[in-house]
Amino acid sequence: MAVPAKVPLLLVGATATSGLGIFTLRGLFASGEKKSIAFFLNTDLSKRVISKEDDSHWTKSAEAYKGSKNDVWNLGKEVSERIRNVCKEKLEFKVSGIDSDEYKNFISYCTRDTVISDLLKDWKETILSKNEGAGTKEWKGAWRRYIEDNKKLAVPNVWGVDNFDSIKDKVDQDAPESFRDRCESNLSSKDIFNMTLFENVKSWCTQPKVQ
Repeated sequence: MAVPAKVPLLLVGATATSGLGIFTLRGLFASGEKKSIAFFLNTDLSKRVISKEDDSHWTKSAEAYKGSKNDVWNLGKEVSERIRNVCKEKLEFKVSGIDSDEYKNFISYCTRDTVISDLLKDWKETILSKNEGAGTKEWKGAWRRYIEDNKKLAVPNVWGVDNFDSIKDKVDQDAPESFRDRCESNLSSKDIFNMTLFENVKSWCTQPKVQ
């Protein structure tokens, strides 16, 4: 199975060790050589630049900036209006490393946590959405995979789907709402180093790729 470009540094065989990415960085460039914030961020699987249209995260970012009481980028009273553009400009700013104040500020105000759905999109997986009906062939197929995979487990129903024992043997059943809810919550999980969770979400909450 192919692995996304950012994954080998941090995810394959990894645990939730926050310092692993930092260890990987050292030795990639000469001591004292400055690199862009984008360079360092590209090696950090746990963070993503907030996308331009992600209003909710930008609102939180502006609130965090104002709350710091330290106008490090001289935005004055125009934080909400200017912070997106400033973050975009800062991506190419040269810093000495991830311990620099400028990099830390960028992480604080211009990024969000990576969630499992981000990684699946990196893999070009098609994520199942609750906007699609529970009776679609994609959701029915996902539910069947969950049932079959859980037969192999010592403790079935690993996601605690409601009424699992009474519904698991029904034929051609729509995906239960409880199961779809679990997909939605796990797709939004920040526990990206949990390989069991990642593989389960990939198996049960995405469309299988056509071979």
